[in-house]
Amino acid sequence: MKLFGTKKISERKLFRILVWLSITTRFFFITFPFSLIQEEAYFIKLARGLIERQFKYDLQPPLGKLIISFLLFWGKSNFSVLSEIGMPTVFHKASYVLLRGVSVILSIFVILMTYKILLRILEPWKAFLVSLLVLFENLYQMHFKFITADPYSLFFMVCSFYFFSEFYYERKYVYLFLVGIFCGLNISSKLIGISFWLGVSIYILVEIFTAFYNPDIKFRSIFVYFMNFVFGMIVVPFLIYIASFYIYFLFQTEFTNEARNLSLHFQSDLKNFPIEQVDKYVMDHSILTLINTENKVYLNSSDEYLTTGSKQQIVSGDQNKDEYALWRIMKVHNIEESNQEPNNEGIDSKFIKNGDSVKIIHLMTDKYLHSHEINTENSKDKKFFEATAYGSGSKNMTDENDYWVVECDTEFLQCRTSLLQLKHHMTHSYLGIRKLENNTYEAHTSRDGRKGMRNFYIEDNRNEEIHKISKDIKSKEKIENYKNLTFFQKFIELNSKIFKQTNNLDNKNISIISPWKWLFSIKGNIHYFLKTDHYSLDMTNNNKNVLIVPYNILTHVFSSIITILFPLFLFFNHISLQRYRKGIFINFFIIFIYISYLFNYLPFIFTSSQFYQTNYLFSLYFSLLLIGISISIFGENLLLIFVISNSFVFFNNLNVNGTIISYEECLRQEICSAV
Repeated sequence: MKLFGTKKISERKLFRILVWLSITTRFFFITFPFSLIQEEAYFIKLARGLIERQFKYDLQPPLGKLIISFLLFWGKSNFSVLSEIGMPTVFHKASYVLLRGVSVILSIFVILMTYKILLRILEPWKAFLVSLLVLFENLYQMHFKFITADPYSLFFMVCSFYFFSEFYYERKYVYLFLVGIFCGLNISSKLIGISFWLGVSIYILVEIFTAFYNPDIKFRSIFVYFMNFVFGMIVVPFLIYIASFYIYFLFQTEFTNEARNLSLHFQSDLKNFPIEQVDKYVMDHSILTLINTENKVYLNSSDEYLTTGSKQQIVSGDQNKDEYALWRIMKVHNIEESNQEPNNEGIDSKFIKNGDSVKIIHLMTDKYLHSHEINTENSKDKKFFEATAYGSGSKNMTDENDYWVVECDTEFLQCRTSLLQLKHHMTHSYLGIRKLENNTYEAHTSRDGRKGMRNFYIEDNRNEEIHKISKDIKSKEKIENYKNLTFFQKFIELNSKIFKQTNNLDNKNISIISPWKWLFSIKGNIHYFLKTDHYSLDMTNNNKNVLIVPYNILTHVFSSIITILFPLFLFFNHISLQRYRKGIFINFFIIFIYISYLFNYLPFIFTSSQFYQTNYLFSLYFSLLLIGISISIFGENLLLIFVISNSFVFFNNLNVNGTIISYEECLRQEICSAV
């Protein structure tokens, strides 16, 4: 079928039309930043911290962050004079225009290169229409991706695609090197770039393998091809990837102090006070619970008093762990100093060791654990002395009967590990708990009682003050340790963090499945909801299977599939038909791909009011699906109708008269989040 009768429009004219449409549609979005931003303060707040935020570890390679940071830093240096004379928002507005302008230029190149690639496999009108659809989709994505690595990753991927097509037809190794360069840049921006690099590499290796068994091709030619592949597609991308990390680490200290998030392999000994040991080892002023090993009861006290003997506050054993089972242990460096805070030698002195003298104060009643040579009411043989709570910690009411000596089977007193005995300093008797005939538990001290009654272990241990001190110390140690790491140690650490991403779920029994598996694992009812606090979309299947799709990943999937997947399938289908006379059944393949994604994400479109631009997304997927069929079945006129109808729906949803979406909503949905 022919468009407009027999008259044809040349490739050059169509190219000029595409250039004109690309520039005019995008120029509008460079020059109107203030109409998009309803409240400028949000962007100012975003721009001020953006350079530092770009250097935080976000589990993606750093090239995109470096480019954005460079543009912002360059914009700041060029507009700093205006900022100093009382116009502080000029820099932020200029940076906004600069970032958007760069993303616009890259998007224009993406569209034009896509058109050039499609010209090799489609008629000019078909290539133009597909490129026109890419123009519409890319125009929409450009609003929300200009502060992310996506525009740069997309540009690098299309460049790789373009030079691979040139290499396929021209067979010049310089194009293979260019493919490797842009693949390296793409992988250094987004890990998704590995997929294209892997596909091209497999294709070239298959070519080399088939050529090896072809007697008409000389071995020298195969060897040269293989060496160019190794250097161009393996060595060059890897060197670029390493170089991006080298620059990242070089400038990291200039823009941020996030070095303290490293190192994964950092280890500290007990002397250096790591955070992990704060709750493991008992320290001065730690809050703890004590369990008697023989009776399995907690050392407890309350506002009840003995009716005989000393008539002091009762200390007993209780099977329930509550606030009355909490005690604070205080290390005494010199008994002669009474309850005065000691001038300790350093942080090491806060550890409780075997043989240390301590005081133990009840947390709820503020009374010291106390004993004296007054027999308990139930002590028939006069060998059990009272263990009571007496005095006042806040009022410094204490005496020599409040001192205890720590005896444990480890050098340092440890939570849940050390077997502990508390020896009274004055009576030389041991704290114990025994079960009475009325099934109550009495706390006492004794010199001759069974050892089982006097054995305790610490179940809970917490020291907020020490925890804070140790956290600060460990942060400083990490910074110092990080400075001493070599480049390759930093490189290995960060990549191990990038390639070992995990999703944290509260329910450990929930299994995480990949998006592509979701279509084949649906059982029972599906519940859809928007997890706004983490800005991610969750799909749960009877609390057994969970698909977690962060919002920025979801939009990136839309962008990548729509702009790259369709032309890519067309091109490789053409190569397969031309080279092997066997093409992919592309209509069925495209239908399967897009129906799968629609099946997964359409429920969000129809059920969630917070999922914006739903009509546009649906019309876009629908039109792409029909275009895949139309190119080979229905002809060009129907294809043109689909593109025009999709354009109408797009501009109708774009609502050019107002704003696309308020910037407050943009920030709330975290569309403009860090890379």
